[in-house]
Amino acid sequence: MLLSRSELWRKISEVVEKQGLLLFDLDMPSHDSGVLRVYISKEKKSASPERIGIEDCAAVNRLLNDEAYFQELLESYAIEVSSPGVNRRLQRPEHYAGAVG
Repeated sequence: MLLSRSELWRKISEVVEKQGLLLFDLDMPSHDSGVLRVYISKEKKSASPERIGIEDCAAVNRLLNDEAYFQELLESYAIEVSSPGVNRRLQRPEHYAGAVG
């Protein structure tokens, strides 16, 4: 059961925002099994924003695993939560805006 990207984005974003974080990107598997990668970030409020830590990733992962909505999805997919990293893909307009400067 792979949901549409927009529906999955909306549902995961709700969970991520409970932690005071932002959903940066999703890397969805193209098969009936695989790894759904969730990239999270913190809001850029200054020239040197706070970095995502392992604690942030673990907290979001726990919340996703505890949400009843994702239980069926977890039967087929592993969920990996990470920061976007230095080599992050810029795909959305806000990605480009955040990379300026």
